[in-house]
Amino acid sequence: MKKIIVFKIILLSCMFSYSQEFKMKLWFQDAVGNKDSIELGYDLLATDSIDSQFGETNIISTPWSNNFEVRAGDAATSLNNLYITSPATLYTKKQFIHKTCNFFHLIKVAVNCNHFPIVVKWDTSLFSNDLCRYASFITSGTGWGGDWFDGVMAFMNPMHIGDYKDSLVIGSLSSPVHFQQNGKDIIQLNVSFGNSEPLGILDLQKKTETFKVFPNPSNGSFFVNANTAYKESINIQVFNVLGEKIYQKEFRNFYNQKIELNNIENGIYQILITRLNGKTFIKKIIINK
Repeated sequence: MKKIIVFKIILLSCMFSYSQEFKMKLWFQDAVGNKDSIELGYDLLATDSIDSQFGETNIISTPWSNNFEVRAGDAATSLNNLYITSPATLYTKKQFIHKTCNFFHLIKVAVNCNHFPIVVKWDTSLFSNDLCRYASFITSGTGWGGDWFDGVMAFMNPMHIGDYKDSLVIGSLSSPVHFQQNGKDIIQLNVSFGNSEPLGILDLQKKTETFKVFPNPSNGSFFVNANTAYKESINIQVFNVLGEKIYQKEFRNFYNQKIELNNIENGIYQILITRLNGKTFIKKIIINK
């Protein structure tokens, strides 16, 4: 009898401590230092809904934090190769989806933020040892995403030949997909664990609008150059690694603009370029005097 009881305890323990095939964390921080994180991953036994055996709990009915909060949402394979932009029907702090390795199998991520920019970080080493994760990405875009379209995007694998980054900066509420929920403006991102991107995505990056920063590294004096002339106002902001804004200026008839930051310390800085329509581009500059 005792052996049977012990066996049942061991069995239940195994059931409730199931180890996922892949899991990772996304760390978020706003401009005033508020922090939060979510855990994402996949497994052949997981579904795209709530899986209690993986510790998932639906908290969609729980009110959002007034300061800063991040939640994982639904996952699905997108229709007609378009990113999913509708509000989520479930929220969790961890979300493990069914393993497909499909570029368009997307997990929604929702963020409530009052202080921009938001910096998102991840452990890049988790993406370089498995082909299923080769083209994993995070985006705020509604089409292809990326600095070259209507949001910001980063491939999370340092071995990927595309626009690899180790973090993502979301500069404002107007650029990403966002919607109203319980009186709050909620930002929606999409995350994918994919093994290869559709043909032509890297060519698409080259054909759409881009900005270049040079020289880089710089002694504090550098140029921001657009591949097309803008008659509208272009707003340029520069942030340090703590998310503190150290420079902001609006330019009209923008094409090639010189920026002078001769009094700042050596280090890595994020340049946030915002068009009048809210489209945002993120560039990195290294200051080395």
